[in-house]
Amino acid sequence: MSAPDDSFPQYPTSPTSQAEPTPAEVPAAATPTPTTQLPEPVAAGVEPPTPPSPTPSSAPATTLLTPEQITEISSEITEDIVDVVTSDKKSTDETKKENNPVPITTTASNISHIAGDFHGSAEKRSNALRARQTKRDVRLADILKSARNRGSITNNQISKLLRVSDATATRYARMLVQRGDLIPTGKGRGVVYTPRS
Repeated sequence: MSAPDDSFPQYPTSPTSQAEPTPAEVPAAATPTPTTQLPEPVAAGVEPPTPPSPTPSSAPATTLLTPEQITEISSEITEDIVDVVTSDKKSTDETKKENNPVPITTTASNISHIAGDFHGSAEKRSNALRARQTKRDVRLADILKSARNRGSITNNQISKLLRVSDATATRYARMLVQRGDLIPTGKGRGVVYTPRS
């Protein structure tokens, strides 16, 4: 068998080979009296702070500087501050240059393409507007025809005739009043519109 390796701890294998005496074997005078100590918090990798060492009160705690030393220290500090400020200024100038967008150049073909799209969408919008106006004119003509046949028409009758909301029926009736085709009589819900002769 080989010799025991020193890198591994050796544990006793039998209870008779213990090196420490049991509490019954130790005399009472040899046992220390227990003292109560609060456990200190343990932080991983952080050394506990050392208490400040007492300084004799007869010695001065600070040393006085001469005016030449003060001016020398202040000039070193200002040089360091200037170096830091100028290095920051250079870096911000560089980032400003990097962040500036590159101007986009346009050519005549791009403009004509954009104008062509705009013209097409304008044409679509004008066609949609004409369709809405035509639909509205047809509905207004239906209202006038019904009012002439009946002799008068109410907002409720307009909404049932066109299958629209009361607000839309009121808006159509007001348009016809502004044109001068209908004359309103009454107030509120009791308004009756009669055609102009």
